[in-house]
Amino acid sequence: MKLSTEIEVHEDVTVVHCHGRIAYRDEAASLSRTVAQLLPRAQQIVLDLRDIEMIDSAGLGSLITALHLANANGSSLRLASPNRQTLSLFQLTNLDTVFEIYPALQDALLVSHWQMA
Repeated sequence: MKLSTEIEVHEDVTVVHCHGRIAYRDEAASLSRTVAQLLPRAQQIVLDLRDIEMIDSAGLGSLITALHLANANGSSLRLASPNRQTLSLFQLTNLDTVFEIYPALQDALLVSHWQMA
């Protein structure tokens, strides 16, 4: 299934619910474009990966691009709810040391709320 996204705002946090796969050039690039479009008005972004079926190298590159864009804007970008396969990929590539990854969306939202307090 191709990548689709839904945007939802929880107080000061913008959540991007991702569905399908983050793969291939066009699909992967669409995710970093989505994050780039949100950055002027979103200081905290959480990518909800619960419904991601797979991520390939282009998808990993897109996630890294999104993180760099967020950092350059002074924003934060966190990942939430990766499935076991996705989490293993982050661990295998050591990207689990680069991204803030939370087991559930609620955990990422609580961290965001705590940082705002």
